[in-house]
Amino acid sequence: MNLKDFLLSQGQNVSRETFLALGVYHEELIKWQKAINLISKTTVEEIEGRHFLDSAQLLKFIPPSTKTIIDVGSGAGFPGLVLSLLQPTSVTLIESDQRKATFLNHIILKTNSTAKVICDRVETLGSLKADLITARGFAPLKRLLELTVPLFTPSTTFLLLKGKSYLEEINEAQKEWDFKVSVHSSITDCQGKILEVKEVSKKVK
Repeated sequence: MNLKDFLLSQGQNVSRETFLALGVYHEELIKWQKAINLISKTTVEEIEGRHFLDSAQLLKFIPPSTKTIIDVGSGAGFPGLVLSLLQPTSVTLIESDQRKATFLNHIILKTNSTAKVICDRVETLGSLKADLITARGFAPLKRLLELTVPLFTPSTTFLLLKGKSYLEEINEAQKEWDFKVSVHSSITDCQGKILEVKEVSKKVK
């Protein structure tokens, strides 16, 4: 399934301007990849499916009440920057690597995205709170929860793109955290999963 067909299947009425913006994003990613290692070299030829569609599949799981989205460890902007182009809620991208943060700001300017970039370590950001936290390839679930404590409340939802070790990550995190988790299959990777994590709280020892 390509990105356009997926968006149509979800009832997403995506404008021509949005697809043009994604095209610009695609072109700039290829240009910058020559100087900065933004994505795996093996996926450069499949950016739409491996990165854009992979990010876009989170759309159907975003709670309707969501007003603030924080994407941690944004890297090249997946999934956060793609989501900022495909839906109206403003997205904050957290990326501690200055070069990658510069790339993200460049794409925001080129595409007129409403996203904002914070170049800092996620654990230092105590003043932000998120209705939704997204991440792809940032950290194992237990570590991610530890690092994002300043950002979430009991009502925050996490949408996390994970690989084949997702069950190990869930079991390890459950040793120290209480949460509800739903596991959804990825449409871009037969081994990939989307973890929908809610009602997170630290276990009382």
